[in-house]
Amino acid sequence: MPPAPPVSAGPTPTYISITADGALSLAVAGVDIRPTSLADLPNDLAAALGPRGRDHQIFVRAEGRVKYGHFMQVMNVLARAGYVHTGLITENVTRN
Repeated sequence: MPPAPPVSAGPTPTYISITADGALSLAVAGVDIRPTSLADLPNDLAAALGPRGRDHQIFVRAEGRVKYGHFMQVMNVLARAGYVHTGLITENVTRN
């Protein structure tokens, strides 16, 4: 049996972080972290990811106290701008 071809890890995903106070930041390739806003997010993503950016995987992570409505505003901005390959980052929460 011939060996399987090597599996490509693909491009490094992009992360959008939302802090409890609603501030947004964009991390491209895990190292290029910059602040952004809801209004600037589509243009910042386009500038960072280039013409094939809409095919790129984007993960959204939010601190635990982020209001659901603000989180959904970010998701809606991404969808309206054509970024549909999105995922959510969650953390385990332990209660004492």
